[in-house]
Amino acid sequence: MLGTHSEPNLISPARTCPPFIVSPPENITVNISQDAFFTCQAEAYPRNLTYTWFWEEDNVFFKNDLKRRVSILIDGSLIIAQVKPEDSGKYTCAPSNSLGRPPTASAFLTVQ
Repeated sequence: MLGTHSEPNLISPARTCPPFIVSPPENITVNISQDAFFTCQAEAYPRNLTYTWFWEEDNVFFKNDLKRRVSILIDGSLIIAQVKPEDSGKYTCAPSNSLGRPPTASAFLTVQ
């Protein structure tokens, strides 16, 4: 009797990919008391992305006057409510999924 030979099921290793930014923030100018909106969309695998935003070198949530007026959306976008002149400066997005060093992308906010 002829036997059958089967190959063992090979499971390919899960592909992992650290984040890379596909839609970086762009420089914007807004009037005092308006809301500012920065995009920052990234791709990665696994997709468990978290986004951190910085104003100059500080996490936006660590800036006393800023932390109550900022929101980070699930897609990585940053909203700054009712901007003030002192909010002007460089904003940097850093998406992370715990693989490798997070990439960064920056843009400037000018409040007039």
